[in-house]
Amino acid sequence: MFNAYSTTYTTVTNFGSWDDMSTWDANGIPPNPIPIGDTVVINRNVTEGSNNIINEGTVNVETELYLGIYSITFTNNGTVNVNGVLKLGYASIFINNGTLSMNNGSFRMFDFSALTNMGVVTYDGGLASIELYGTNNFFTCNPSPVFSDNPYPTTGSNGSRIFDRSSGNATIEPLPSGCHAPPTIPTLSEWGLILLGISLSILGIVGVRQRGHAISHK
Repeated sequence: MFNAYSTTYTTVTNFGSWDDMSTWDANGIPPNPIPIGDTVVINRNVTEGSNNIINEGTVNVETELYLGIYSITFTNNGTVNVNGVLKLGYASIFINNGTLSMNNGSFRMFDFSALTNMGVVTYDGGLASIELYGTNNFFTCNPSPVFSDNPYPTTGSNGSRIFDRSSGNATIEPLPSGCHAPPTIPTLSEWGLILLGISLSILGIVGVRQRGHAISHK
């Protein structure tokens, strides 16, 4: 839902908790979900340890945002701009349905964390990076990312897009085209609709031609 009265929420306390009123300016703790049109500015180091977050607006990470000391899920349906550091803690999940923009920032994933990308990840700066620490991190990307810290093992159920590292640290090299949602294969019902549409288009063309032919012979 569109928010006619957009609000900006800005951190004012360093190393504060997302859920603590004293961490934020006079506008208080950002609502959850963060509405379309609202902006959250992280210019002090902030930790969210226990609550899942849904973003429909814009989150600007200028310093450090640490998500998931206690395994949380951050769902981005809007825009997240990373100019600083965004940390994804133990067994936490970042679901990107919108835009994750790496503006010379770092996205750091720790043990058993996952970045599931169904939107777009862009690399707008030469120093941007997605860094994997510890073990068993899952990162979904299309096209396939390249690791600069080889030879660290990468395996997965879909080798072109999902990577499961069993040990070591690795950095994913920025992709010139960014990281897009994995391509989808139409289901049987979707194929049926596609074929129906093609058939109707052909019948329409044939009908027009027949009518035109009949008129020309009158």
